[in-house]
Amino acid sequence: MERWGGPRSGRWFERLGIQRSGLLFLLLLWPMWPLYAEPASPPVASPASASPAAASQELAPIGSWSAVVAFDRHLFPSLLLVTSHPGFQLLRDKWQSEHPVLGEPFGWLSVIVQAPRDGCPVKVVVTSKNLMEESIFEGVIDDASEAFRINPKIAWNFDALPRYRQPSLENITFEVFFDGRPAGRQVETVQVRSINDCPMAYADEETGEELDTSWMMAAYVNEDHPWIDGLLKDALATKVIDGFYGYQTGEPADVLSQVFAIWYTLQRKGIRYSSIDPVSAYSDKITSQHVRFLDETITYEQANCLDGCVLLAAVLRKIGLEPFLVNTPSHVFLAFSLGAETDEIAFLETTRLGELDIKQTEPDPATGPRALARRKVKEAKDVDKSWRSFSAALEAGEEAFAAIRKRIMLHDPDHPVIDIGAARRQGVMPIAFRH
Repeated sequence: MERWGGPRSGRWFERLGIQRSGLLFLLLLWPMWPLYAEPASPPVASPASASPAAASQELAPIGSWSAVVAFDRHLFPSLLLVTSHPGFQLLRDKWQSEHPVLGEPFGWLSVIVQAPRDGCPVKVVVTSKNLMEESIFEGVIDDASEAFRINPKIAWNFDALPRYRQPSLENITFEVFFDGRPAGRQVETVQVRSINDCPMAYADEETGEELDTSWMMAAYVNEDHPWIDGLLKDALATKVIDGFYGYQTGEPADVLSQVFAIWYTLQRKGIRYSSIDPVSAYSDKITSQHVRFLDETITYEQANCLDGCVLLAAVLRKIGLEPFLVNTPSHVFLAFSLGAETDEIAFLETTRLGELDIKQTEPDPATGPRALARRKVKEAKDVDKSWRSFSAALEAGEEAFAAIRKRIMLHDPDHPVIDIGAARRQGVMPIAFRH
């Protein structure tokens, strides 16, 4: 056995390259070694040792969703304005979806969501630079086995919507969050139509059924338009009648004479029939019609069949009469009640408004209330000629109604009759006039 002081006692450290003097230094330094040693790394937990809550958060599925823009990605400012009215009721029972609905009863901007678990909180955020303010839906999905349709309440920019006078493109951004975690972002480019474009029907891709929106024509009948007061003042200035009193006398002849006074005034303003229908945007899933507002018809002195109907219907509403818009697949004409307590209806072909040809007018052979109304109308310049055109328009309206009477009685969807008063009671309000 070798001793520490023996001949080989220094060789073990010499073989490590440490001289005797260096050994003494290391022995002195040894107690302080922990101060210079590199700190040990903290232990890393293995997946098996991680907390169950953290593992669940990392491994839980996020859920799935997709954005939906109704009307084939065409947004109609007129429709958005009308359906946003607090009293609007028409679509609450007619809107259909193959998925359970959360949020608003119907919606033009929606998301279809599949939650990752039962009782999952969900948040939907919809934004667009020009069309709306940030709009948010927050709720809970109770059943993860079923897809839900979420219709957020959209905060539309009601000042911007009426300014769309021609079709424009806009981007709409959708974001969805499950359990507070972002589940993605989707941008949809939509076609925003002119405020003058009136949607009449839409073939719904989701349900495969056609959604009738012909009631939207009532929104262009604006009995509150400030120009109507001036028009009625001009009518009274002609002296053909003494005043406007609606159904107060109970006489159909008095109703006809009031309607004629408006007809005569519009003819004196030079309103002419125009068949131009300038709808530039197109979708094979949407039927739409360009409609001039009352002030546009008077300013530009022209009107197609629907323009003339909404103009006269607005004025008739203003003086207390009840108008109707009678539709065929290619034409619209006007009807109005001849009394508050009667079922008697008159029909008027408004396209005759601008067809007055003095050389071709013939004596009016009318009898009954129409003949009596003519006798009540006072004489003025070209009144007789204008009356004959009015009488001819009444006859043309009666013939047009007779041709489709059976279809209307059978509630043919291609021949809807729009009762303006009933539309108002269901929340279809006029689109407000803006300069």
